[in-house]
Amino acid sequence: MASGSYKANAFFSLLLAMLILFSGCVNIDTHEQFYPNGRSRVVTQIYTKNLISTLNRSGFPLPQNYTSSDWETYFNDECNSLSSRAPGEYCHMSQGWAIIDKGRVSGDGYALNSYEAFPYTIYELSIFEVPVPHMEGFGSVGNFRVPKTIDFSIANRTYLSQIKAAGIKYDYTISVPGEILEYNAGVQADGNIKVDAIRWSSRAEAIKVKSRELNLQQIALIAISAILIFLFVDFVLLWIYHEWSRRRRSARKRKILEEAKKARKRVFRKDERLKGSEVYKAPGFFD
Repeated sequence: MASGSYKANAFFSLLLAMLILFSGCVNIDTHEQFYPNGRSRVVTQIYTKNLISTLNRSGFPLPQNYTSSDWETYFNDECNSLSSRAPGEYCHMSQGWAIIDKGRVSGDGYALNSYEAFPYTIYELSIFEVPVPHMEGFGSVGNFRVPKTIDFSIANRTYLSQIKAAGIKYDYTISVPGEILEYNAGVQADGNIKVDAIRWSSRAEAIKVKSRELNLQQIALIAISAILIFLFVDFVLLWIYHEWSRRRRSARKRKILEEAKKARKRVFRKDERLKGSEVYKAPGFFD
């Protein structure tokens, strides 16, 4: 793993060294996209078209095994084989740009925390290490002395002076989940934060960004819960109404039966009185 990382870094270092030597100025553009799960994706672009053209025109000696080829082929091969030397890192050449794609996780130079504030999820990002390549060893760039390390970390003052002396311009774009609320570095544009990484590094201060995002999952859960509660209450009310109606009908029926029973008793008593009157009649008395 260490060997693979060294080889990957060596290629990147050599690329930067050549850019500085032949172009005099290096423009590096890094876009880091942060995700809610705490991971991030870092895409770094370095313009190499002018460098390759200059190397080919000058007849600068090619590395071993490429003497019968050209510099464009060399850089393409080195770029395309990056993932085999450094797992998790990918590189491809596109329209004169070397595009390097890698990932980071929270704790590796930054911290992304979140908490709920219904209906939003609030994210607080602190970037302690800006993806700025170390410049150690570039003082002997004319001899192509490749640095032993090219870690992405915040530039200290020693590295910073070398970076500035080399004329490197490093634009760092930050994308966070949701809507940006607060930030302490750079400018906001197109929903992102754009920072001059070299200038900011001299402050030795963490970049902080606060954002918020609608928690659709929580909103959906509450909406479903509200619907279920409504249906439950509706069911209970319907059951109560049905039970009330049933008892009312039952009470009315009992009342009707009781009234009918009382009516039958009244008729029975009347019949009994009539029968009693007939008993005291003397048969044939009026005949």
